[in-house]
Amino acid sequence: MLKALRPFMVVATLSFIISACMDPKGSGGQPAGIDGGSPGELDCVVRTQTYNVHLSSYQERKDSSAEVFENLCQDVPATGKTYFVVDLVSADKKIRNMPVAFRLVEEAAPPQKDAVPAVLRTLREIPAQIYKTGIMEMQVDFDRPGYYALLIDTGGSASAGAVRIPLRVGVRAPFELVSGKSALLAGLVLAAFGFLVYRYRKAPSGNPD
Repeated sequence: MLKALRPFMVVATLSFIISACMDPKGSGGQPAGIDGGSPGELDCVVRTQTYNVHLSSYQERKDSSAEVFENLCQDVPATGKTYFVVDLVSADKKIRNMPVAFRLVEEAAPPQKDAVPAVLRTLREIPAQIYKTGIMEMQVDFDRPGYYALLIDTGGSASAGAVRIPLRVGVRAPFELVSGKSALLAGLVLAAFGFLVYRYRKAPSGNPD
């Protein structure tokens, strides 16, 4: 009986390995989230204690003869000109009467969880000013892929204590990084299953274990 179950036991073991490799929560090398939170917090809406931030990013995409702008979020697929629209929302609308500063920076490779990456350079900085409509627009030309962040500060300057919105530019998400390995392991599972079934059927019959 055990002999008949061996092929399925091997396949089950390999399947467990695949599921572990495909789990994006267990993979490292991910950018820190809002204010150093987890990477899973990447979202188009950032909530703070006093106001919310809705981020939209756009890149021009050639579609036949027409020019189409693709609506993105914090995962920007490629380098080049990128347009950001930030909508500041608060229930009492006080944010529209407060000076807000913006700074878009490039960061070092993401460190350990709950740590803020070091700033490598500043690509764009907008001094503090009042946005009566609550909407800010910014254009940035990314010249190389990597990890970036948009810093928003209502205290007068976009400093290290600002709200931090992480951005990935031309960087494949952690789940995509393991997808190639997962496909290889899936192929190995099928190959192992076929080989074991073939050996089992070709094996001479005898007394069961």
